[in-house]
Amino acid sequence: MDPKHRMLTIQGEDSLGISQEKFLILYAYLRRSDNFSGDEVGQWGLGKASYTCLSDTMLLETKSREDGSCFAMLGKGGIGFSLLPRPRIETFGTKVTLVLRESVDLLDLCGSMLKYTRFSGIKTTIVVTGEIAGHFSNRTPGTVVTGQTDPMEYLKASENEGTIFFSDTIDDEDFTLWLIGLRSERYVSERLRSIHLLVNVPIDAELSLPGRYVLKIKDERKYKPTADRERLTDAAINALQDRVLSAMREKYPWLNTTTVAEYRKLTYTQRQAFRDLFGDHLHSMGLDSASRFAQLLKTNVRTPADRNTRHDRWGTSLSDVLESGEPFFAAKLEKRLEDALREHVPNAVLISVNANENAGAIIRGMLPDAKEYLKKIGVKLSKQEIPVVVHTAGEGTTNWGSTPCIRRQTVAPSSFKGTVVKVPGGIDKYFPILSKVKTTYGLAVDRGDIDSGYMLSDFVEKLRDSRILTTDGWKTIGQMMKARKKLTVIIYDRQDIARCVRDKIPGGKVYAFLTPDRAFELFVCMKFAGKEIRVLDGENELCDIRDREYRWIHWRPEPEDSIRRMSVLHVENSGQPDYIVKMFRAYAAVTDYDATKSNEEVTAMRDAILGPEKAAH
Repeated sequence: MDPKHRMLTIQGEDSLGISQEKFLILYAYLRRSDNFSGDEVGQWGLGKASYTCLSDTMLLETKSREDGSCFAMLGKGGIGFSLLPRPRIETFGTKVTLVLRESVDLLDLCGSMLKYTRFSGIKTTIVVTGEIAGHFSNRTPGTVVTGQTDPMEYLKASENEGTIFFSDTIDDEDFTLWLIGLRSERYVSERLRSIHLLVNVPIDAELSLPGRYVLKIKDERKYKPTADRERLTDAAINALQDRVLSAMREKYPWLNTTTVAEYRKLTYTQRQAFRDLFGDHLHSMGLDSASRFAQLLKTNVRTPADRNTRHDRWGTSLSDVLESGEPFFAAKLEKRLEDALREHVPNAVLISVNANENAGAIIRGMLPDAKEYLKKIGVKLSKQEIPVVVHTAGEGTTNWGSTPCIRRQTVAPSSFKGTVVKVPGGIDKYFPILSKVKTTYGLAVDRGDIDSGYMLSDFVEKLRDSRILTTDGWKTIGQMMKARKKLTVIIYDRQDIARCVRDKIPGGKVYAFLTPDRAFELFVCMKFAGKEIRVLDGENELCDIRDREYRWIHWRPEPEDSIRRMSVLHVENSGQPDYIVKMFRAYAAVTDYDATKSNEEVTAMRDAILGPEKAAH
């Protein structure tokens, strides 16, 4: 193609050429065709007037291999051809030259030439000169060698090779189909999105077929075009589509999958192709039962993994569940049922369906019932535990970080890892401790449905004689429950700090320094006795012991700094030499600003300085 002079030349090198006798018979049908006999016309022949779509004139020069004749003809306006002087052609073949009209888009024409010669099987060199050469081919500007491209390699040349999960070729007496299946349309290049090409038929005919394909028609005359030769008739398109779908059904017998058992026997690629590639076309193949089953695979169901999600959210498709294990139906996703089943079927997956949907009833009928299966093999289920509400220490804060949370969870009593204290009534007054400390204890209202744990009265009685070191010395919890002094608890892991700071405590107040669990025990006992108790943690616990200047100058007011601050206070008031106190204070300050340091390093150095804590006596 010469864009400057708008000239298009098509030349067949070392080809058959056309004898004068054949030209007189076939001149009206000089277009591409699979009719190579020369005795009959093809339905896609280029009529004597059709070249006028591109040009007013057409120069035809040919040398026939059949009889050696060499001649040239000039067509004008689609009316006829005029004989020209004998051309100088050395090799056999035909050459057609057109001067293109201004209305012809040259880039579109280049694209059409490339499209319709790509899979022809004949080596074709397209040469474009001038200003559009760089737009036509980036590798060798202006030149493209085509015609012998393998359709499957062309289909697989996507932007992301990982998107192709299925590829195959179907060779039928009427056609050859090259087919690929893609995982996600989002990652497919625009070039691959629109591949619906009928080779040997010089038009586009988009059929409703699975995936992306190249379809080569072996006999163009079998599928008739419309009168204007612009497209196939609707009858031809339907016939061709039915023939292709029928061939798919014959080649892939696994497409007639109608049960879960059959589906699980398929390979992974077959399951994916059945569901994602062929699923929407099974009805057109006459596989109605398989089509309904493919739609069921898209139905959302619930599994034990969804046990704690909202009941109106059914977000796991049946097909995804079937990939994870052997399915069993269960009306309720009970933990005891799941555990008993997996003792005998390790990869078992419980599935619950929405009883309000027709699909749910069908799926239930397809799956083995978990309880019936266990009953059949002689397995008895353990006694079902009734879930109870347990209140535990919260995770995080509310009200812009100023109010710690209390966690409310519904659990089976045997699955709770901490110790439950069962409160007969008025449980709310015990909640503040759960918002202050990260204890392993939990609180629950006693309704007679929890066998483990402690009744509140038994819990208090058990702790009554246990001893706690306070700033007033060793006291039993029973004594503290009767005392009149106000009690303040600070969360700290060593009680013996009470001896060091007792002189700094204002009169009428008693302090105890306890771990979270120990603070919980004392708080519950004091509240049970109707006594006031204050539990401090974080930035405020030093307010009554040291002045505010100390707190703000030396430490950032954050709760996680509590251990470091209290450890420094402990060492400062333990009677250690001044140089040790300064060294430890500096080390603790470094850990405050160094993310690689931890509280454990500070407490380890503190314990090395102070020695082991003395037990109660």
